[in-house]
Amino acid sequence: MTSLVLCLMNNGCVEGALQTAYRLASLLDDTLPHHQFSGSQIYSYLDLVVALEADHRTANPRRIHHLVQFFRHLEIHRQCCLVIDLPQDSTPLNGVPSCLGFYEQICRHLVTVDFPTDSTMIRQLTVRCPV
Repeated sequence: MTSLVLCLMNNGCVEGALQTAYRLASLLDDTLPHHQFSGSQIYSYLDLVVALEADHRTANPRRIHHLVQFFRHLEIHRQCCLVIDLPQDSTPLNGVPSCLGFYEQICRHLVTVDFPTDSTMIRQLTVRCPV
């Protein structure tokens, strides 16, 4: 669905892109408690949000708030991977004004999390983050 939104934007169908993006956000809200997202799904959604925020016609500050909420519902391992990988990623978070605080917000959230102490989780956190 992220590819569809980007395709619509690239072809000048801004309203269709926005409607599809809103629907995607709604679907994510519905599935968050019950679904484990892959790294590629997470990065695809992140890239979409950055693309929407980079375009003045589609920027919406509530979208970043929604992205932070999405992040908070990810498995702790995925949260850690995202915080580790984002500075090295090609996603231009710092080039988009509305995205400037996103990384800071997710880091602040991560330091407040009570990490599980079971050995399986510790092993997951020490393994390279899969995409």
